[in-house]
Amino acid sequence: MISAVIRMTPIILEDLKQNKRLYVTRELWQQRTKKTKNALREALIRYGAAIGETITKRDIRTVIINLELDETILGKKVVLLSGPELQKVIGKI
Repeated sequence: MISAVIRMTPIILEDLKQNKRLYVTRELWQQRTKKTKNALREALIRYGAAIGETITKRDIRTVIINLELDETILGKKVVLLSGPELQKVIGKI
């Protein structure tokens, strides 16, 4: 029998300001019942607010288009994304 002790510590949202990808990933997962497109929009707006930038929905719409993600991925709820789909979204941030 193999066992392990794992120590988990919560990541404070304020500590994630230095890493956009981790911040947005956490925000996406907190909004997992929304469609990916809407959750991504909200996550990017919140990240902008956290670092002191004012970002509008129109600005974010352009950013999401430039990510060049499939419409099927953007139309799915975050919770229903497969592992590879979620990696694709996070990788393009």
